[in-house]
Amino acid sequence: MNNGTIDSQYGTNIQYDEVFTVDNPTRTGYIFNGWTISGLDGCEHLYGDSIESMQSTTDDALTGIKSTMFKNLSAVDDSIIVFTAIWTPITYKVFPADGYGVKSGLEPINCKYDVSFKISWSNTFTGESGNFNFKGWYSDSSYSKLLSTDATATLSNLTTVDGSTVYVYAKAEVKDSSCFTGDTLVTLADGSSTRLDSLKVGDIILSWNAITGEFESKAISMYWNHGDRLYDVISLTFSNGKMLKVVTEHGFFDATLNKYVYIDASNYNDYIGHEFACLNGNGVFEKVALVAADYKKEMSSCYSLRTACNDNAIIDGFLTLTHEDIPGFLTYFEFGEGYMYDKVKMQEDIAKYGLYTYDDWKEYVSYEEFVALNGQYLTIVIGKGYLTYEDILGLIEGMR
Repeated sequence: MNNGTIDSQYGTNIQYDEVFTVDNPTRTGYIFNGWTISGLDGCEHLYGDSIESMQSTTDDALTGIKSTMFKNLSAVDDSIIVFTAIWTPITYKVFPADGYGVKSGLEPINCKYDVSFKISWSNTFTGESGNFNFKGWYSDSSYSKLLSTDATATLSNLTTVDGSTVYVYAKAEVKDSSCFTGDTLVTLADGSSTRLDSLKVGDIILSWNAITGEFESKAISMYWNHGDRLYDVISLTFSNGKMLKVVTEHGFFDATLNKYVYIDASNYNDYIGHEFACLNGNGVFEKVALVAADYKKEMSSCYSLRTACNDNAIIDGFLTLTHEDIPGFLTYFEFGEGYMYDKVKMQEDIAKYGLYTYDDWKEYVSYEEFVALNGQYLTIVIGKGYLTYEDILGLIEGMR
């Protein structure tokens, strides 16, 4: 049946001048386009859907025959006649949608049965994807029938009805946004400062290269305005008199522990007395102690950013790192002295896990995005088990 099924039984002991029937077969997701019948000889063959409507031919093969009644397909004793079903996969359209319906202007995905296709949530969800956590693809708007938890999912065989339209729903939840209040000062490339809420993607600010041990001017590659609402706000006071208001959570370079730590409402007291890297008036980092901290819920703005390549930013002098949901995506090498990666351990990791080239990721990111994400080092992230290849693809989609 060529992967199909059929109700009638046939194929044995058919006699000459005997009319026999062959039901049309069925196959899930396919349209039956008739039989190819081989093994015929030069005698007159009859076929049709009734005895009265039978037509004759002397062809030695028939193709595209949908008839169910046959007679005299061979005049040779013990000959073998082979019926091979011809199938065409059904086609259908898939519309990516969120719980509010199809995104305006979104083109459908043209699909065939048994042919997989990719669907990306960042091009689907009607909100700003960077402000949401992706939860899954579902076949219904009530999110009860899960298809995949991959942000960039590979799907197939969503219907068996030819020409139908299918909706695939992206479920996402608002992120617990984090960073600083809008009036927080950010150090620019020339050493001056400006408010966090006055910046935009492409602006050049000061950042720290942990590989070379040098300050660099880097463009803001990602920038989020998370909106004004009720947040956890942690006020941090340092020994140099500076005070920062952290919204929900943010990363600081803890010189006491020699690594980035994330300070939030649950742990701020744990870091009182720790020293943190802060840029002084001479353009070098000094160690500044956290001397006091408190927390309350309050209405606040919330802005966050990330720089190309280095990821970090100098916030009112402090070396900081934007919050990341999945550990290891930004801090995959161990630190040594001078706020730099340990060069020996770094080379050991590279020797062990290798490096990616742009060719490994060009299907998913532009060259500029690959460079901005330090794409060559994602081998370390995967090799150390922080993330899988699929996790990173989902994270990239969620950042756009």
